[in-house]
Amino acid sequence: MKILVIGASGKTGRPVVEALEARGVEVRAARRAPVPAGVLFDWADPGTWQEALRDVDALYVVGPYMYPDRPALVGDLLAAAPHARRVVLLSVLAADAAVGFVDARDVAEVAAAALTEDGHADRIHVLTGPEALTYAQVTRVLGEAAGRELQYTALDADEHVAGMRAAGLDERSVMWQQGLFQLIRDGHNAVVTDTVERVTGHPARSLDSYARENAATWRPAVPAER
Repeated sequence: MKILVIGASGKTGRPVVEALEARGVEVRAARRAPVPAGVLFDWADPGTWQEALRDVDALYVVGPYMYPDRPALVGDLLAAAPHARRVVLLSVLAADAAVGFVDARDVAEVAAAALTEDGHADRIHVLTGPEALTYAQVTRVLGEAAGRELQYTALDADEHVAGMRAAGLDERSVMWQQGLFQLIRDGHNAVVTDTVERVTGHPARSLDSYARENAATWRPAVPAER
């Protein structure tokens, strides 16, 4: 089995590659700037798709979120890969509300299972961590682990809409994003599931454990002595 991982150097793409390789699967790592072991893939240039999709049996797809005004891109990609028997599409929701933040390693392990095991066809796996947290709570957890005070400042709805329009998004995309974020703000994304444990056999990793493992990332840099 050969699996194409789009966005192989990203937050979930990299651990997906690692999880698949741990299963002994042949991985084709697709990046916009490929290294010798990877392949070039650019959502904006369909001319790069053919080589990336050649002879692959499955796809891990991180959606083209940098092109919200081109909603047909994912469909075009799938149409160009009729030979792919399995596809995992990562979608992400976020807003200033409680969210069941999930560790990228858990996302990768579930994706690897869906790409290599039976029983996942036509299913939507809703992945979360063990609890739903607001961005303010997340900031506090990270700050406590790092031993410093961190602050989260939310962007209100009007500022968010203005920013999208300033970025050149069409009104259809602006309205879609606005409605999506409102659903999340109303608490519809505060769900917590046991999907990670059911698929992988281990509980979802908590934000606390992630923060402790990576505390140095949020600590202030110490000036080098002269």
